[in-house]
Amino acid sequence: MDRTWTELFLALFLFAGVVSAQQHPRTFSVPFHTAGGMILLEAQANGKPAVLLLDTGAQTTVISPKLANVRSKDSRAFATVVQGVRAHANLLLSADLNYSGDFYVLDFSETSKQLGAKIDGLLGQNILRDFSAFRVDYKANVIEFEK
Repeated sequence: MDRTWTELFLALFLFAGVVSAQQHPRTFSVPFHTAGGMILLEAQANGKPAVLLLDTGAQTTVISPKLANVRSKDSRAFATVVQGVRAHANLLLSADLNYSGDFYVLDFSETSKQLGAKIDGLLGQNILRDFSAFRVDYKANVIEFEK
């Protein structure tokens, strides 16, 4: 009978640990500002300051040639993502939230002009899917990403 109580206690203890872990998700805060109703995240890419447009409809994250350390005499090479230009980059969204990988490259100079704010890239679903949720806190100007 002692063995049954021990097993029951152990099972309850393990279950409590799982429930406890589920109740405390890890949250990352990323500062943002708005322009033209768009949410612009303040980040870094390859060690350079970057402004990324939060785009929940974009399938993938896209960065500018400048952030990707890609040079081209013909800027039309970066006119559309469809052409498939990709480059490796390290994105730092907060002190403890970074991504390293290959991203599409696109020139955002026209988009920046139309919006009236500097845009260096789009934060898309390939990164957003890593989180269970995110909350926009307009009063504090931060987005809380939750894992």
